Amino acid sequence: MLPASPGVHIGPLVIWPTVRMAGPTHREPWPYAAKAPIVLPARMKVVLAIAPEAAQLAALSSHRGGFVQAVRFEACREREPARVYRGTVGKRTGFPLAFYLKKPSACVPMDVWVDGMETPIREVVPVGRNDC
Repeated sequence: MLPASPGVHIGPLVIWPTVRMAGPTHREPWPYAAKAPIVLPARMKVVLAIAPEAAQLAALSSHRGGFVQAVRFEACREREPARVYRGTVGKRTGFPLAFYLKKPSACVPMDVWVDGMETPIREVVPVGRNDC
C-alpha cells in the first residue's frame, strides 16, 4: 500500500503529486498540462474520467497523442514478467498520464469507475495547484 500522503487518492487509484505542477504546452485547445503517473494495485481495472460537467475545463492524454475524457487502466498481476524492465511486476503498476487544462490551474472533478462497482468514486483533483 502506498503511503497516504503523496498524491491524490480516488478509491484504489493514486495520481502522483506532480499533478500539482502544470506548465505551458503550446497545444490547442489545451494550453496547460501536468504530467502525473497513475498507480494502481495489482490486478485492478478502472476507468479514470473527467466528470461531465468539467469536460470544457480539462482532458486526459490519449495513448495516440490526442485528448480524451476517460482512460481505462488494467494493472498487471503481481509476479508477472515486466514489459519495460528486467524482473517481475510488484504489488502496484504505474502508468504515464498527462492532465490538460484550459487555464494554468483548476479544481477538476474526476470519477473512477472500478470494475464490478455500480457507481463511480468522485473526487475533486487539484491540477496545477496544491489544493481545492
